[in-house]
Amino acid sequence: MAETGPSYDRALLLAGARRNAILDRWEVQRYGADSYRDPDYVSIYGLRPAEWYAKGIRLLGRTAVECTRDDLGDAIGRDVAGIALMAPPSGGTLVIVLFAGSGNTLYWMLRHQPSARGRGFELAPAVLTAGLDLRRTTPPIVEIVDVLAARFGDHRLLCAIQVHETVEPASLAELTPRFDWSALRVYHLNAPGENHGVLLGTRGWAP
Repeated sequence: MAETGPSYDRALLLAGARRNAILDRWEVQRYGADSYRDPDYVSIYGLRPAEWYAKGIRLLGRTAVECTRDDLGDAIGRDVAGIALMAPPSGGTLVIVLFAGSGNTLYWMLRHQPSARGRGFELAPAVLTAGLDLRRTTPPIVEIVDVLAARFGDHRLLCAIQVHETVEPASLAELTPRFDWSALRVYHLNAPGENHGVLLGTRGWAP
């Protein structure tokens, strides 16, 4: 693995020269080592970087930073599946990921719900990461939930919205009344201040 050159951090891969570049394997591992002291940090689809790279999978710089890595995807998938099991019987489960990115979140959701069908789309909204104010995405998360409620109002919905542990509380307060039931989960997988979580919310039913 190359050890010279700039630090492989969020600034380089999100806003720097490597943002839209296809990363070499050593760059993915260098990002993990430089930023998290773990060269296997960007593990996806149940594979370490050396394994998924050998299978022909490639990531852009921004995707390496923004993707839901395995540890987080597994945690989210388990929680979503656990709540889904509490839903009244239905004709089947359809998992829809509107902002699929690498597809790893969808992978883990389906891994924990093997009988479900899955669909992924890449419609990622613009997100301001400082504090992650859910009102300042484009479009705002509230509007996305309202559209889903209007379009699928005759179905029972379970929404899982990825958040950061520094999410703006006022934006959560505006969003949660849209749901019949909601719960915030934060996964302490990184150092304090660097952890992600998920807001779970249901419409048309409550666990």
